[in-house]
Amino acid sequence: MTDPRIQKLAKVLTEYSLDLQPGEILSINGDAVAAPLIRECYRAALRRGAFVMCDLTLDGLQEIFFAEASDKQLQWLSPFAKYKVQRIDASIGLWADENTKSLTNVDPKRMALAAAARKPLN
Repeated sequence: MTDPRIQKLAKVLTEYSLDLQPGEILSINGDAVAAPLIRECYRAALRRGAFVMCDLTLDGLQEIFFAEASDKQLQWLSPFAKYKVQRIDASIGLWADENTKSLTNVDPKRMALAAAARKPLN
């Protein structure tokens, strides 16, 4: 059984905040820990007639990325991500880390390098 507060929040996000209309494309992004709200946003968006895409991130992937990626990989921007940003009508990002200190050992210069590659999307 879903928590009615989560259902209400999903309804606020899709109806009030985004005012989703039938046929619009919604991207929902978030961490697996936010799954209950992601599910309800997905349900609410479908009920409004939107086309919905979901991308979930697992806890620990960013830490692995910054530890293992080469400078070239840090600077790479997925053409799929760029295309997605150009095509979507609305986006919901639900980020909720279980380990809030997971990136404390990452060199800030590596994070800046990766962020600079994504700047054109902002």
